[in-house]
Amino acid sequence: MRRRLLSTLALALLVPFAGAQAQSIPTGGLPLNFDDPLTASPSTGVGGSCVYNDVVVIDGTPYDAIITIDNITNGLISDFDATATTNGNTAANFSPSILWTGAGEISYRLEFIEDGTAGSPVPVTLGGISLTAWDLDGIGAPGKYIESNGFTSYTLGASTILAYTSAATNAGRFSNNNASANTVGNDGTSRVSLAYASAASISFSIGSSGAGSWTQMLSL
Repeated sequence: MRRRLLSTLALALLVPFAGAQAQSIPTGGLPLNFDDPLTASPSTGVGGSCVYNDVVVIDGTPYDAIITIDNITNGLISDFDATATTNGNTAANFSPSILWTGAGEISYRLEFIEDGTAGSPVPVTLGGISLTAWDLDGIGAPGKYIESNGFTSYTLGASTILAYTSAATNAGRFSNNNASANTVGNDGTSRVSLAYASAASISFSIGSSGAGSWTQMLSL
């Protein structure tokens, strides 16, 4: 009887602790910074990944991130994450450079982990994440788009040239609907911001309706 009571007490103590570990850590609107990659020359094929150091520091505690390529269709990645400061890009963005050989898509997975745990990742859930895709215009490749799920809201720029196609609740694609549009990288008409109330990981895809090349700038 005593052993059963002790086991019950131990379980009662463990359950609340496990729940507390899963709680969302609010970012307080802080931007995420991808300017400190820890992976040297990450693979640009399916399964390739890069660990980013201290993407955000919340109340003195840093958190890391891992970006993984989950699928590639008709795309060749020339740079896992371009840092050249052209067309409004900055090193803080995640900006893959891609040559599209036809209509294609590349799927990514962004995971948040405790600082320094990349060797054996310890997931963390962050609250108040915003993912913005910039420069989805008609230059470089036709029909550029970003697709994701799990977002709680989205914001399009004024006089947007993007169209939203819903795939399910809180899921869909934002694509260019003006093939001749030529906007600068940080022009609001060719960008969309997706808001995630909380997430331990975010899956998204970028794609094109035809051949071409461009560097897709993504900020968080």
